[in-house]
Amino acid sequence: MKKFLLLFAMIFTACVFVGCSDDEEDISRNDIVGTWYATVIGGKATISLTFESDKTGSLHYCWDNVRYHTVDYAFTYSISGNKIKTKGTKVDNDPENGVSTYESSMDFTYSDGKLKGGDWSTDNGYTKIK
Repeated sequence: MKKFLLLFAMIFTACVFVGCSDDEEDISRNDIVGTWYATVIGGKATISLTFESDKTGSLHYCWDNVRYHTVDYAFTYSISGNKIKTKGTKVDNDPENGVSTYESSMDFTYSDGKLKGGDWSTDNGYTKIK
């Protein structure tokens, strides 16, 4: 009986370690603190995204350097696993429609040194520039 219990315990332990394999990359604030850059629609729009160490950040989106349609987003963020959730206030400055301010949230995913997500489909994700 003791051998059976010992064998069962060994199999159970092996299953637990195999079952706990983590496909997601856990990140820390140090991984994302800094400025990230992305382009949208083949470079027609640019996004600068900054995460500060105090769990705040900002985003500046500029569409078409001729019209200067911009969106500025001030936010706080939290990290869970490889996910970053932001919540804050956006100021949308559209030359054709004026300025609007509203509450918003965005989610990002960190993988292989890149960020993906947010409100815009980026050309290649966000790359950390500093």
